[in-house]
Amino acid sequence: MNFTKKSVLMSSGILLGSSFFLITITRHLILTPNFYQKSGHALTASPGQDIILYADLQKWFYLYDALYLALKIGMTALILYTALYLGHRTLAFLRVLNIVLRSELVFVAGAAVKVLYFHHAYPQGTLLDWHRVYVFSALSLFPQVPADWYYALQTVNLFEFGYWLLLAVGLKMEAKLPFGQSFRLVLLSYVPALLLWICCVSFCSILVFPDQA
Repeated sequence: MNFTKKSVLMSSGILLGSSFFLITITRHLILTPNFYQKSGHALTASPGQDIILYADLQKWFYLYDALYLALKIGMTALILYTALYLGHRTLAFLRVLNIVLRSELVFVAGAAVKVLYFHHAYPQGTLLDWHRVYVFSALSLFPQVPADWYYALQTVNLFEFGYWLLLAVGLKMEAKLPFGQSFRLVLLSYVPALLLWICCVSFCSILVFPDQA
């Protein structure tokens, strides 16, 4: 096994391990069966069954997170790899994938900040508060917007900008590009794809929850 493959496996392990650890902390610290009951969103009609159902759902939280990360990271790496190819730059797909894996850790840091902030700032917080809160995001500037705007405004945040910078730095180091050129490549490839994704999520939110638009 060459160095690049080992590095990809190590980066994947670190990202999954840190994500799973954060999920565990969140489920024990904030998103407990009691939290859902206080928010008026009990998991079952029988209070005594909540803990049992919650335990059964635990494994699906981790599976969903792993699948989501695999899809997001794979698509982002493919987009950047294609942009490099169209720009007549040669870089192995695994090396691009490793850049994305390492950069993705910034979102784990963002999620950890949210958990700590919510735990201390919202001791009696509800599920609605949890969905509204995202530290260092545009949503904090517009707290009264309709629910279908939550995702879009949450995405405009300091950690997302940090992600762009990390991707650009990674491409600069691996593809031997000037930073300005690598950052421009990220802006012209990943960012349009992100905007399209935000539009799709927002549109689906309106379709599924028309009363909250």
